[in-house]
Amino acid sequence: MPRIRVLPMEKEIIFEGPESRSMMELLTHAGVPLDTECGGLGSCGKCLFELVEGTLLDVDGGPAGPVPGSLFQACRCRPAGECVVRVRAPDEDHRFMEDLFDIEVRQPAESSEARRLGVAVDVGTTTVVAMLVDLEGKRPLALESEANPQRVHGADVMSRIAYATSVTGGTEDLQGSVIECANSLVRKLLGRTGGSANAVEIVACAGNTAMQHFLLGVEPVRLGMAPYEAEFLETEPMPAVSVGLDVAPCAVLRVLPNIGSFIGGDTVGCLLSVEDAGPPGCRMMVDLGTNTEIVLDSGGRRVACSAAAGPAFEGAHIEHG
Repeated sequence: MPRIRVLPMEKEIIFEGPESRSMMELLTHAGVPLDTECGGLGSCGKCLFELVEGTLLDVDGGPAGPVPGSLFQACRCRPAGECVVRVRAPDEDHRFMEDLFDIEVRQPAESSEARRLGVAVDVGTTTVVAMLVDLEGKRPLALESEANPQRVHGADVMSRIAYATSVTGGTEDLQGSVIECANSLVRKLLGRTGGSANAVEIVACAGNTAMQHFLLGVEPVRLGMAPYEAEFLETEPMPAVSVGLDVAPCAVLRVLPNIGSFIGGDTVGCLLSVEDAGPPGCRMMVDLGTNTEIVLDSGGRRVACSAAAGPAFEGAHIEHG
């Protein structure tokens, strides 16, 4: 069978010859990171790669042509046979965030099996961040982050909701990719601190409403159309292994509750973290991310709203700006 050799990670992908599957599908299903903000519709022009050797066909037939700069769009071509391609190397870990939490990573004196550990996971639309916590000492031990692999199905939540609800197995794909990302982060955290997966007693997760649906494998049908209602607001604690997390069989998964619509568990987490911060009176909390939430507190009454801010950060679909 023909192969695709991917540089610089020296990865090989075996496929069954010229077929309808695009280069984007072949690469992303093999775990090769690509920027695909439009979810493979061909409009963002960011899923670019370099053809080193071989021949490519257009997805609609005929030879594929490069975009300016001699690069090809992965969603618009497919391999005609064996080829060698080069993609952008994945970003390094965001270790700088440890400074924000004043985390000093060190090997504990006690046995890793004797410690009681917890993992906190922020399932962001763009980035997934995980922190390992010493439950006895109530202190953070280490922090790791990775780009959310769901981005291959779109940079924004609506693109991913469309994928989940319109493609057979779409929700399972989104859940599987984010669970594997979380497992990768947990492995890194335990490796850096000498911890054991069997010592992890709890995994606490938070994300916007759509991310929490994908995390639990819930198809967000009503969330993708007006009036944009969540399929669930709260969930009971459940075995972490039931969703595929590689931790102790007795470990519990807790997912922060959604408030409603696109105001999710990440907003709840932010509110909990600043509950007693600042003087009383009219206060505002802003979570500025790919999906941005604002909560206004006045006299004990809280009002929340959300809006997509990702395009403002990355310029996607903006012709002038």
